[in-house]
Amino acid sequence: MFMVSSQEYLMDPAKRATYEEEMAAVVATELVRACAEMTREQVMEAVSKLEQAKFEAQQKMYYLVRHQKLNPQVINNVIKKEELKAGDKFFLDMGFEESDVEPNMKRLGLMDDPEIKQIITEFELKSKDFLENKKKETE
Repeated sequence: MFMVSSQEYLMDPAKRATYEEEMAAVVATELVRACAEMTREQVMEAVSKLEQAKFEAQQKMYYLVRHQKLNPQVINNVIKKEELKAGDKFFLDMGFEESDVEPNMKRLGLMDDPEIKQIITEFELKSKDFLENKKKETE
């Protein structure tokens, strides 16, 4: 699935926390951009891709926690890294940032759209089935 480099996780936790706080401040002040406008079809595709990415992340994290004996801090770092990779993949596939999806859903009046709810429900069921199957495997 994926490998964890030991060099990636050698940063002192206090330094890492300071770094993350400083980066969050930079993002909040310097990386302000206008929301891209999406069509209904693009929003539908984006919701589907985001739900698929969440499902895949769930599977990866289950595997990571279940099969690798890692320090909890390392697991948290892997989760952050995977989240960044998923965001980059989403942008490359769609041409939009994940943060553009919800404002466009609101703008287009799709917050309670039955098709979007169906997509979300479908992946919730896949997730539930995945967890139930894994639970049965461990029994």
